[in-house]
Amino acid sequence: MNNDEQTAAAKDQLFADRRERVDDFHFGRETAAVFDDMLNRSVPFYGEI
Repeated sequence: MNNDEQTAAAKDQLFADRRERVDDFHFGRETAAVFDDMLNRSVPFYGEI
């Protein structure tokens, strides 16, 4: 994924706000929308694949 594609993709802000309680992880629509951003930040060289 190049920089233009990254910009177009949704940025992961799912846990940016403080929460009283953090629920169990759920791979729903919100997570799917930011999944590429999560991978780019978590997996070295993901964008090179």
